[in-house]
Amino acid sequence: MTSPAGGAGTARAARTIAAAACAVALLAGCGPSGEDGTTPVSSAPSDSASADAGGSGIAGVSVAGSLAHPIVVIDTPLEVGETEIAVAEAGTGRPLTAGGPALLAVAGWDGNTGVSSSGGEELVPRLVDVTAEAVGETLAEYLPGVREGSRVVMAEPVDVEGAMTMQVVVVDVLPTEATEGSRPGGESPSESPSGGSSGSEDEMPVSGMPSIGTGSGGAPVVGIPSGDPPGSLVQRVVIAGGGSSVVPGQTIVMQYLAMNWETGDVVASTWADGRPSEIAVDDLAEGVRLAVLDRPVGSRVLAVVPPGLADGEHTLVVVVDILAATGGDDPVR
Repeated sequence: MTSPAGGAGTARAARTIAAAACAVALLAGCGPSGEDGTTPVSSAPSDSASADAGGSGIAGVSVAGSLAHPIVVIDTPLEVGETEIAVAEAGTGRPLTAGGPALLAVAGWDGNTGVSSSGGEELVPRLVDVTAEAVGETLAEYLPGVREGSRVVMAEPVDVEGAMTMQVVVVDVLPTEATEGSRPGGESPSESPSGGSSGSEDEMPVSGMPSIGTGSGGAPVVGIPSGDPPGSLVQRVVIAGGGSSVVPGQTIVMQYLAMNWETGDVVASTWADGRPSEIAVDDLAEGVRLAVLDRPVGSRVLAVVPPGLADGEHTLVVVVDILAATGGDDPVR
């Protein structure tokens, strides 16, 4: 999969990512702290030495809303000054690394008028590399060490038709592993020995399914039982996400692991590759396509896929983390 890229200038950071040609997750709300329910932007510590937001915050800017659904209020006109950047909401997920992958939802606002320059209230997640070419120099220096689930806010001076104004950019750092959604409790299994995704909350357990745990870096650890594999597609929702359901015609960002039932060999793994994959739902192997359809974004799905719905030769054990879904009617997470 190719990573989106664009101009390197920080003044075009939001437009660079928004225009990229690639596009998750629990909706992590920003707790209200003011009478209007907004959260004043302030500096927050990061695990990265590069993320030096100081202690001043960004005066005149307030942000509320869940990840990829920011609500920004600007005390207009925002006074033109130097570039400022801060963590408005600190996440607890994987820390980003320089040059590594990140799933970002980015939007911009005109600091003079307070009008959004991105269009729409729901942002399209983009799979990018944390490089100056992809996100601009300022963000490329700041984002390493910022954890997934965080919201970063930047204000920078830009030239608009010969007049200097401040551009406010909100960068939501989305998770790159399955994240429990609205379903209560910890692991929330549901299993279905069917040819398609049932989407049921109360599917009956199926004996002989592989076991699944979590190893280092969030990668799944799968134990394949002895004996013959099921003869039909069998699925289990290991983690139920809180996003919208995947539908045909969309493109999804996902982590996946595929193993050969007979040998236990790993056939493919994005966790081993160190980068999620982006693919059209309709281009997935039929068994995997059926397993992800109707599943909420943010889910981890375990499926045993028979040869006729896989490569035609082998039964595969597949684990998929659905990180984002775009296209179809509207972008969803």
